[in-house]
Amino acid sequence: MSKIEKSGPDIVREGAALAAKALDIDQLEVNETLPGWKSRDIAKMEMNSGVEGEQLELLGEARDMIASELHEEWRKTRLLDDGNYDPRVKKTKDEEWIAVHGGVDEVDIANTPYVDLPADWQAENKAAAEVVVGILVGRNGEVDLNDTEVRNATGSAIHSAWLERNSWATGGELDVPFDDLPEVEKSKDIDQVRVALGVFNPVPQV
Repeated sequence: MSKIEKSGPDIVREGAALAAKALDIDQLEVNETLPGWKSRDIAKMEMNSGVEGEQLELLGEARDMIASELHEEWRKTRLLDDGNYDPRVKKTKDEEWIAVHGGVDEVDIANTPYVDLPADWQAENKAAAEVVVGILVGRNGEVDLNDTEVRNATGSAIHSAWLERNSWATGGELDVPFDDLPEVEKSKDIDQVRVALGVFNPVPQV
């Protein structure tokens, strides 16, 4: 994993400068991905703005930092008294990962850090993180979750993107507008932004 030399706020500021140069991108969407880390709309942003290199890499680094933190937050819900995590074993189709692990096609996602997960088990956190990066870039890194209008708009964007990525939810109890979700489900969406803000604005250690 490459070392991230710039701080979270630097990533957001430079990412926002890139967004300002994009001609027709109001918000990142992540319905599909292109090779590498670029989402369809990050790549579209690149074509419209003519900006390449470091700023786009910063957006990718921001995405990866948030994705990792989202996975760690989920793992905390399965933490056991002995310091391990309640196992959750899943099948993977990531051929490269399988080859590295001697042909094993199962991974305990709860006891595996994000960076060591197969690509198919990084995918959802990665996609969710791209949405949050888009929101932060669009608001220049400032999202006031105490503002009801901002909170609801942010939650709606996150929930809509999740529904688009997860067709299995169509017609189910979660296939409703954000405002109609149970509070516990709303919190799951908003917590993604809280995690991202924590990455970009960590509390100083005393």
